Amino acid sequence: MKVSCVSWNYFIVLSIVVTPGISRHEESEKDGTSFLRPRLKRDDCGQSHTKVDGYEKCEGELIFHETFDGNSLNFRKWNHEILMPSDPNYEFVVLDDNSQISSVSDGKFKIKPSVYQEQFIRNGQISLTRCTGRLFTDECVKSAKGFYILPPVQSARITTKNHFSFVYGKVHVRAKLPLGDWILPEIWLEPKRRIYGPSFSSGRIRIAFARGNQDLVKNGVKIGINRLESGIIMGTQDKTLATNVYEEFENGWHSDYHNFTLIWEPDRISFMIDGEKRQYLIEPHDGKLSDLLGFDENESRNWDSRSKIAPFNQEFYISLGLSVGGMKDFPDNCLSGGLPKPWKNEAVKAMVNFWLDRKNWLPTWSDDKSLLLIDEVQVYAL
Repeated sequence: MKVSCVSWNYFIVLSIVVTPGISRHEESEKDGTSFLRPRLKRDDCGQSHTKVDGYEKCEGELIFHETFDGNSLNFRKWNHEILMPSDPNYEFVVLDDNSQISSVSDGKFKIKPSVYQEQFIRNGQISLTRCTGRLFTDECVKSAKGFYILPPVQSARITTKNHFSFVYGKVHVRAKLPLGDWILPEIWLEPKRRIYGPSFSSGRIRIAFARGNQDLVKNGVKIGINRLESGIIMGTQDKTLATNVYEEFENGWHSDYHNFTLIWEPDRISFMIDGEKRQYLIEPHDGKLSDLLGFDENESRNWDSRSKIAPFNQEFYISLGLSVGGMKDFPDNCLSGGLPKPWKNEAVKAMVNFWLDRKNWLPTWSDDKSLLLIDEVQVYAL
């Protein structure tokens, strides 16, 4: 067994009360709108591991392409998540389709976070009538009371969940990441069907992740906008493990567009930046991925014993968003600009303590730099 250029992170999950032989999609144009239409699979195409909605694809075939042309999202490809995030990360945001927060223009998909007014955060109520979360829960309806405030930040997330999912492939995302304290880009793959269970039991692949703080330090190590992380997360109800590869960039990942690439194969996962320096997160190995990460025999029973790479042997969809804060991605006892992180990850008052510190973090957000900008997304069959 071999693992290259990886870092192991351990943390506890919070518990808070068609026809065979047919390739299904081909991108086409009609009245200026890009969409997907069924097409026949070529007889001469090379053998591929990639499947889309259960259908085999041709090796090297472009199976998804988005350039964000026009002035609105293509809803044949994308839908907004509309919810207040809960398990597993409890981010401090409300995700909605507000056109002031997320938009398409100049060939880019843009998300610009914004804060609610203090009076609303302290005394208001949110009821998301088109909620995509779990109905009749805090994902859809919340009322402020005491230190139990409303999520103070408006943001957005779009996914291909209802339109496009695949297993194994090469994913290219050209993006510029956001700058600003406690801001996080979400460039993920998420499981279409959570057959291994909720939360991280069914896995997540992070294609590009950089904390937006300009000067964020943990134990003397810089972990802010200058450090890019790519990796996987998986876990059980009680334990989650993550492994990442890292790339440092002195100018910060907010300073320009970069091409972030995931190469997802049946026996290994790797990443590249701007087409260079391929880093293998997982290389072919004799055992199961769950054993390699350090889950014990009892915990590993949760995943498919016939697959070495489970839970990453199922179809995933693309997710693009921007979040703020949360309970997992910013380690406790880190310093931002010399000041301690204002909340503790296991604290009941985490969100209100974050909000009370806004005099320090809100001035670091700017209209031109605190945006997630996505220029292009491509997925190729392997």
